[in-house]
Amino acid sequence: MALNRFTPQVDLQTSIRMRKIIGKIGDIIVRSNLSAVCFRNSSTLFEKQREIIHIAIAQNELFYTFVQGVFESTMVVSSIIAEECKTIMKEETLINQSHNLSSITLKLPEENINEPGIYYFILRNIAWEGINIMEVISTSNEFTIVVEHHHVDKAFRALNAIIKIREG
Repeated sequence: MALNRFTPQVDLQTSIRMRKIIGKIGDIIVRSNLSAVCFRNSSTLFEKQREIIHIAIAQNELFYTFVQGVFESTMVVSSIIAEECKTIMKEETLINQSHNLSSITLKLPEENINEPGIYYFILRNIAWEGINIMEVISTSNEFTIVVEHHHVDKAFRALNAIIKIREG
């Protein structure tokens, strides 16, 4: 019984804190024409990644991110250099590749790292819309989802609904 009386107050406090953080979410940035390529980790993968970084640096407007997991690593790049990346990585073990992707990045406030449930709150809105997330990329203050291009409008609307919560 005591737990039942305690839970609504905890939910209310969490909701108030969440609204404060959501109220500070910055821009939503959409990038299109992306490709994701996943390779098995190897001793040569990072040397080849260095070559791709040089290509990305030379072309200012490119999207490039590299995520290393325990057994595999994924690159999400602007489609314009996807074939060049595949050529550089031709001796690596390809696990998966996806094309016609788009990314949506939320600029999060600094205090987001101390708030449990912020990612859940964001991802819940995407899941409710039935959108498959191909990749999730996060830094301390940026949260990026990568979706198939035909879902980007629907995903943007779902994330924009978060902003409407802060305005309402």
